[in-house]
Order: sequence, then structure tokens, then C-alpha cells
Amino acid sequence: MKKALKKWGIRLGIFLVMVFAVYLLRRPILRGAGSFLAKTDVPVKVDAAFVLSGAAKERTIRALELYPEFAPQLVTTGGMVAQALQALGMTYTGSEVMRDALLMGGVDSSHVNIIPRGTSTFEESEEILGYCLAQGYHRVMIVSSLHHTRRIGHVFRDKFRDAGIEVNVQGADPIEYRADQWWLDEDGLIFVVNEYAKILYYVWRY
Repeated sequence: MKKALKKWGIRLGIFLVMVFAVYLLRRPILRGAGSFLAKTDVPVKVDAAFVLSGAAKERTIRALELYPEFAPQLVTTGGMVAQALQALGMTYTGSEVMRDALLMGGVDSSHVNIIPRGTSTFEESEEILGYCLAQGYHRVMIVSSLHHTRRIGHVFRDKFRDAGIEVNVQGADPIEYRADQWWLDEDGLIFVVNEYAKILYYVWRY
């Protein structure tokens, strides 16, 4: 009996030490979890940059930073309509919202196109690939949120490489929370946790 109690006491002690160690290292662990999701490339000159739907403000800001030095043509994507707009009876897609934001940011209308289709990253990748093949593009840029970039690479790179198209991934810094302290804000916590769930789904599904 005493030996059994001693064994469980040792196990409990080890467990408590491990919990305490994780608590002390929680910030670098959480920061590392966020950094893992951010996998971006050095910007290079491309035929066009495609701005994925969602988080329209931060993604269009990043697209404006890249235009026209790296991306002479910008294409916004996505067929989803925000619920806030639906409540007002509007059918204004994410691609249209971002197009207008780019125009307001000073991009010439002849340098902005839209693909008003796609309700997921995978669907948008299919639409973008078809568009690129039709246009004869050889190198393109995909712009999305910073913590979305690792999954973008998984979805886009091999598929586009097989079609002879090089992909450059660019991440937009979040504006609702700090990327290096994502766990301190509800928006950051939701985004990062959801992104890990989506990565697992995409690895299994695609």
C-alpha cells in the first residue's frame, strides 16, 4: 500500500511540475503556435496578385502595399455575402467589397478584376487556377491574412506547380489583434483556433 501511494505521489509530483513548466512557458508556446501558421514568402514581381475573400480591410491594405511594384494587376475573389449586408437586403460579395476598397485606395480601375465565386479557400483556389490558365500567367501572388498563409501554401502550391505556375504567398498583418499576442484578444483566439481546425480538415480532406 505504501509503495503504491509513493508511486502515485511521484507521478502526481511529476505532473504538477510539468503543469507548472507549461504555465511558465505559456507565452513562448502560444507565440510559437501563432508563428507556425504564418508562412509567407519574400515579395517578388508577379503577373497578378489574388486577394482572397474575408478580413477585407487588412487584406486590401496588404494588396495596396504590393501594388504596383510587385503586382501590376490585382484580382479579388469570393462569392460570399457578409451577414451584415444580407440583413440589409444587399448581395454585395466579398470580392466586390475588396475591389471597391482597392479603387478607393488609388488603384486604377483597369488594374482590378474580380472573381465573384468561391465560398472556401479550396473553391477559390480552383477558380484562381482556371483564371490563371486562361490569362497565361506564370507567377502569381496570393494575399490573405497572416495566420492563414500556411494553409494557403498547402492548398495552392502543388496544384499550381503542376500547372506550371509559381505561387508567392503574402500575409496581411491582423488589425483586430496583435499577431504576437493573439491569445489575449477574442478575435485572435477565435481565428487561430479555427485555423488549426481548418488545417486538420484540409490535410484530411485534400
